[in-house]
Amino acid sequence: MTEQIGSGLSCYLCGEDHPAVIKKLELHHIDGKANSNTTVAICQNCHNKITCEQNKLSPKLRSNKNKDSLIKLGYQLLSHGALLKTLGETQIKIGKEMIEYEKNNT
Repeated sequence: MTEQIGSGLSCYLCGEDHPAVIKKLELHHIDGKANSNTTVAICQNCHNKITCEQNKLSPKLRSNKNKDSLIKLGYQLLSHGALLKTLGETQIKIGKEMIEYEKNNT
């Protein structure tokens, strides 16, 4: 059973809601496809950033056949960290835009 986080009406990470982007949202497996059915709907750009980070580990290390619990935990931390890094970058950008907007309109 797959559990989806987010509405799917915008990218869960960057908030992009343009119809052309929404039409192509991708489901990202938070702990990797081999390790979890929990997904989040994100745009292709955000998905590529996270997957690039995950793919720095070999497929053998990312596999659910890997029995080493520290490697599995390390991969989960890497995956969650990549997701949070992307989300954090978006929040910083939005925060700066809000401050600039307020400074220019008061």
